[in-house]
Amino acid sequence: MTVPTKIKKPPRVYIPTVPGETAWIESDSYDRRAWRELSASAKSMAELVASGENLIPHFASLVQDIFFALFKYNLVWLKPDAVRRSASLNRAILENLVASIAFEALKSRTLLEEEKAAIAAIVLAEQVIEMVRSEKLINRREMLELFDLEHQEQELKERAQGLKSVIEMQQRVDEEAERPGGEQDAGESKPAPGELAKKIEQLKEAARHAAQVSEAKLNQKTRR
Repeated sequence: MTVPTKIKKPPRVYIPTVPGETAWIESDSYDRRAWRELSASAKSMAELVASGENLIPHFASLVQDIFFALFKYNLVWLKPDAVRRSASLNRAILENLVASIAFEALKSRTLLEEEKAAIAAIVLAEQVIEMVRSEKLINRREMLELFDLEHQEQELKERAQGLKSVIEMQQRVDEEAERPGGEQDAGESKPAPGELAKKIEQLKEAARHAAQVSEAKLNQKTRR
């Protein structure tokens, strides 16, 4: 009986991560369902979001956060490393908004009132758009920097996913090589295990390098 050769597993490869969140205020399923239903039924909301998305990244998440801030009793902020860096302007806007006396007065009328909170969120979001357009919050160069940062984040996410896929492919090949009775079928043309492993290693190295470059660009953009 032939004992299958134990394949030495390759060392773990660092895979960069990109936060999945673009909103800053923690919400539960009830909050999110209420927001989805309200925003879906309001044509003005879709137009507002489309207009804002042309000015700053993740504007839809900002409007949602404004709604939650008006609607919810207690606000729990997500940690910075859980949210995309390209949403940093949204956090600054929200913090200044929530801390204002005018917002506190408005919230006294919208607390736990879904429709009132949605209407107030639309009004405040419209004011944000006007301030961005007039460059009172950020200038045009900074707007472009935010969109570039968003692009870098998306690129890094795709590169990391590509690297993860190659690593998973390599793991499947290694597991197949270790499995007894894994001979190839008659007439089936497959590369030799060593040749296949070499090709996968080349793919992994290319994907790893691409992910490293994307992460370096993102970090540089964030520092600037």
